[in-house]
Amino acid sequence: MPLLIPIALLALECWVVFLVGEAMESLGLAIWIAVGTTFVGAMILARARTSLEPAALGARLASAGGDPTKVMIQAIGPFVAGALIVFPGFITDFVGLLVLFPPTRSLLSSVLKKLVLSTLKKQLEQRMAGQGFRPEDLQRAFGQGGSAPHPGTRGYGRDQVEDADFEVVD
Repeated sequence: MPLLIPIALLALECWVVFLVGEAMESLGLAIWIAVGTTFVGAMILARARTSLEPAALGARLASAGGDPTKVMIQAIGPFVAGALIVFPGFITDFVGLLVLFPPTRSLLSSVLKKLVLSTLKKQLEQRMAGQGFRPEDLQRAFGQGGSAPHPGTRGYGRDQVEDADFEVVD
């Protein structure tokens, strides 16, 4: 099944190259443009590879001081864009250009972050439900189920620890 995705993408790319060739009235020129962008993508990949080196990435993370996801997206974004542009065709080139430019990269990263978080939440709910947890307990743990009762009150939840003392051992 995973092998079908690149095959379908390649077929779609060939169809789009054919359509662009018909629109330009030169299929050969459309093919040369699609293949030529591969070299541009290779140059972008070469430049982006240096930003992913551990020393450079560590220095950028240390100097950022705030949200490390922004630094990671800034480092990974050009690499992903270059990889998309290396793949010959107009669709992947267009998506690669969207990922390459910082304004659209931040928009795409926020959408991707929400998609990943929702997928992880669904998988966690399924696994937790298989172990006997109720969805309400999980939503309360993530702070999404409304206001939970204070731990000192009755009815906080079954088998919940109301008070505990902890000792830190070095």
